[in-house]
This record gives sequence, structure tokens and C-alpha cells, in this order.
Amino acid sequence: DPEARAVAPAALPTLVDAVREDRLYNNLLIVDATTGEVRVSAVPLDRKVSVRGWLAFERARHTLEFATGAFLREPATSEPGFHLAQPVFDDLGVLTSLAWASIDLDWVPEFIERSGLPASTVLTVLDDQGTVQYRSVDSDKYVGRSAGALAEALRAGVRTVGSVSGL
Repeated sequence: DPEARAVAPAALPTLVDAVREDRLYNNLLIVDATTGEVRVSAVPLDRKVSVRGWLAFERARHTLEFATGAFLREPATSEPGFHLAQPVFDDLGVLTSLAWASIDLDWVPEFIERSGLPASTVLTVLDDQGTVQYRSVDSDKYVGRSAGALAEALRAGVRTVGSVSGL
């Protein structure tokens, strides 16, 4: 999109439409690639926000490729989401901005139900410290808590776990 490439406010209607229609996002943004400052946000911001230092920003700037980040609260909505960043280059190949998405995971329980997976299927998102960031079932009970032995097993690269206490 030329407006996104130019970090232009004219990109706003495209972002707003995507948030409304897709219902997968907490927010879509265009971020300045140098400063990390949010230039365009589908959900209005009442303050200046920078994502500089956030994992998706740093990864996208370092690799110059699509990057995933962490599961954090999105600045405009304060809703937790999985953050993704796509570098945007101008006609000369210069990195100008990042297209940024905060993916909402509220669709997960319905997806599990429709997919034919067992009714007991649970999606749990852990951060790099083994703390539960999202859980499709009983989120109030687990979010913010350590995943304990499960996180340790995952960190150790265990491929098959028969029995783990905790989650």
C-alpha cells in the first residue's frame, strides 16, 4: 500500500477496515522504522507511543524480515495480543516503517470447537520466562502465573511429556 510505505495518515481507512472486518486484531499500526513511534493507528491513541525496544520491532529491524514478538498489551486498546511486525521499504529499498499487528486470541475457543479437536483442547501461550500470557480456558486462574514444570520441560527441549505437574 503506497500510503503505508509513505507512513501517511491516508493508510488509516485501510487499517480501520481490516480491524473491523477481520476481527482478528486488537489493533493495526504503522510504526516509524527508526524511532519506533506509532504514526498511524486503527484504534485512536490519546498519547504518543513508541514500540522501540519491543521484541517484534527489534527483530524486524535486525532481520529486515517479518518478525514475531511477545504477547503484550496493545497500547491503544490495552488488550493483550501477539505482536507481529512487517518491514516496509520505499522505492529505493530503504526501510521506512513497520506494519504492526496485535493479534487478538479471543477467537481460539471457537476455533478449537469448530476444528474437530477434542473438547478438552487448551491453547496456552507462555513467555520466555515460562509465565502464562494467555490461556483459552480458565485464563483468570493461570494468566500471570508460572507454568512450572511444563515451562522447564519446554525450555529443555523435551519433545514428549507424559506427566507434568502444574498446568
